[in-house]
Amino acid sequence: MNLSKNFIASIVFTFLLTFNTICLAENASNDEDYSARIAYYTMMIEKNPNDGDMYFNRALAYSIIGGNINAINDYSKAIELNPNDAEAHFNRGFLYYNVGETKKAIDDLNKAIDLKDDYAQAYVVRGVAYHQMNENKKAIKDLNKAMEFDTKYQAMRGIIYQDMGENEKALADYNKVLETNPSEDIYTNRGILYTKLGNNEQAFADYQKAIEINPNCDKAYFNRGILYKILNDNTNALNDFTKAIEINPKYIDAYEARGEVYQALGDNDKANSDFERANQLIAH
Repeated sequence: MNLSKNFIASIVFTFLLTFNTICLAENASNDEDYSARIAYYTMMIEKNPNDGDMYFNRALAYSIIGGNINAINDYSKAIELNPNDAEAHFNRGFLYYNVGETKKAIDDLNKAIDLKDDYAQAYVVRGVAYHQMNENKKAIKDLNKAMEFDTKYQAMRGIIYQDMGENEKALADYNKVLETNPSEDIYTNRGILYTKLGNNEQAFADYQKAIEINPNCDKAYFNRGILYKILNDNTNALNDFTKAIEINPKYIDAYEARGEVYQALGDNDKANSDFERANQLIAH
């Protein structure tokens, strides 16, 4: 059971946000009206079209509300005005990675590192981008470099090792990280790894730890449900898939897995309903 590229991308984003490595224009709270911020930055840009900081700030606001293309355009303008802004290159590179423009992402991350050779976050994202391109030696080299500046990036190296099938190396990284920084994501990932290795008891323990840390950890419920499904414990599998869907109503894999369990139980109406819902979500 390898980790999907989309799953890795989501982990990267969550991981970077957790450690506050995406460059925030200001100490914004989640409750703020970013549309109002965009309007304010637009007004300031109209007053001074050569203010690179305002383009940077507006780009950040766009990226937070999901306007990646507008954000990329604004970072491009900020870079035009301030070519040596390492953070703008990093943020644009991160967005390019998120929209699937991996080569452009690497070009920006290269520039960010050229401008700031101790830019640990840039090494991390570039390493993940290299991994997406199956250039795994470069990926691990970048993660190793990032760890020279901060050992917290060992978690991301473990994720890449896991996806490469380097199970023992991944397990060693996860074990080390969990000694000092328990997190639901790493417990869930280690649970997936233990499931793959056939250590079901430890896998269950890790999923439970993840849920204790975050009772709304949909991935922990889903992956524990997968393990129950493997063990033909359909009742508990259904419970966990249902819980994952309650937490995340757009969880395509959970609908598909629950549909398969209903199908195995002969409840074709519920199975077809779940398969149909999964297909609807895929289409959108």
